[in-house]
Amino acid sequence: MWYGQAGQMTGLSICGVTKRFDHMTILDGVDLDVPAGASVAILGPSGCGKTTLLRCIAGLEEIDGGTISMDGRTVAGPGRYVPPEGRDLAMVFQSYALWPHMDVAGNVGYPLRVAGTPDRSARVAETLRSVQLTAFARRYPAELSGGQQQRTALARALVASPRLILMDEPLANLDMHLREEMRGEFRRLHAATAATMVTVTHDQADALSLADLVVVMQAGRVLQAAPPDVIYAQPADRDVAALVGRSVLLPVVDGCWQGYPVPGAEGHHGDVVIRPEDVDLGSGKGARVVRKTYLGDRWLLSIDTGGTMLEAYAPRGADIPPEVAVTVLRGWPLPT
Repeated sequence: MWYGQAGQMTGLSICGVTKRFDHMTILDGVDLDVPAGASVAILGPSGCGKTTLLRCIAGLEEIDGGTISMDGRTVAGPGRYVPPEGRDLAMVFQSYALWPHMDVAGNVGYPLRVAGTPDRSARVAETLRSVQLTAFARRYPAELSGGQQQRTALARALVASPRLILMDEPLANLDMHLREEMRGEFRRLHAATAATMVTVTHDQADALSLADLVVVMQAGRVLQAAPPDVIYAQPADRDVAALVGRSVLLPVVDGCWQGYPVPGAEGHHGDVVIRPEDVDLGSGKGARVVRKTYLGDRWLLSIDTGGTMLEAYAPRGADIPPEVAVTVLRGWPLPT
């Protein structure tokens, strides 16, 4: 393979980065350390600043404060600006940005033509094999499916063995089936390249399935950066809990809700996060099912427990009565 060798991976350090457009602050003192070789997903709602942060890392936007360093080398900071071509990175845009007049091989090989690489044909052929596009080398973008266009854009990013790959909503234009297929493709290629990858997304499933490290942003700030299982099970605050997964916040006193102990929240005073899978339904009365949403493989139920709404899952073929008995199996305390 033509991918970068061990020891050439990029560690990314972002310290106090601020970015303003006119009088509007888009990034407000962002701090983030990305380990070399990690796969990182920046997750947040539209307008939170995640794409602006990606563009600042790429050098497509100049920052107004703070520093950005790669491998210990400052590429943006006071009196310092390294342009994109000097940062040894590649970027996959949401639109894929393929040249319509070039075939797949031409698109993939374009970065190498600019660099004047002598073994360009061999590199292109090897990279096309890695993304399973060898048979499509002479097709043009208009002749490709969405997934094939995505693979072409990814191959173009990989071909020059960059030490950092940035991806802006790379799966947003794909249908559900192709999204799942490409998640697996990204995981496979990350394992094969060991490159540092930073992906911006607003899709929770993409972030949790693609990344070693999930960075949750809101209003230009990083709320939490942690492995996906930690982000899901131990959100730093109610905003992270609301942004990642389905959740209900329950107030507990000394670890109890409505007089019943909540496992995992022993001695806690304050809110705990309850996910649908943390709620068990039994036969009996006490809680009213107010809404059923069919998800294909199961039901999502909205349940009124007497002033507090909970959500729970039920098997696809379950006989769901109008009233059920509810048991909270686990609660995840929020920091107080």
